[in-house]
Amino acid sequence: METIDFNLLEAFKQWSILHVPKLIVILLGMWATIKVAKFIGKRIRARVEDDDPTRQSEREKRAETLVTISNTIVKIVVVAFGMLMIVKELGIDIGPLLAGAGIMGLAIGFGSQALVKDVVTGFFILMENQFRVGDVIKAANHSGLVEKITLRTTILRDLDGTVHVIPNG
Repeated sequence: METIDFNLLEAFKQWSILHVPKLIVILLGMWATIKVAKFIGKRIRARVEDDDPTRQSEREKRAETLVTISNTIVKIVVVAFGMLMIVKELGIDIGPLLAGAGIMGLAIGFGSQALVKDVVTGFFILMENQFRVGDVIKAANHSGLVEKITLRTTILRDLDGTVHVIPNG
């Protein structure tokens, strides 16, 4: 019994020496990449900032929206790739995992065509600068002040103070 425990402990020690540093590097790389994206976002915000701290200019509103969306996308991509690298480092074959994720993604894509339509439309709204945070618009039979724009939705507040969440599609 004692030799089994010793062999198991020795195997864990050898595994730790080989794999723990790699796992630490992966986690530090994920953390650093997200921090760099946030730093770049802060620099962009600072660059478009004007001299009036009481009011956001159109450039500031657009930069804020794009930086927020970009940071979210970076976080999702970094975490997804980082988790795949960690799973692979733990000795799990990621080939079947990726194949299963591809099939699941295809099924979800067919099932969520409205969501995909909202995201694509939201992307074009942001890139073409069709409207911005602070604009007054009419969409989906609701009029109001645009409070927030994401890739999927636009949030309006009407004159009564009611908040309307409108899909971009």
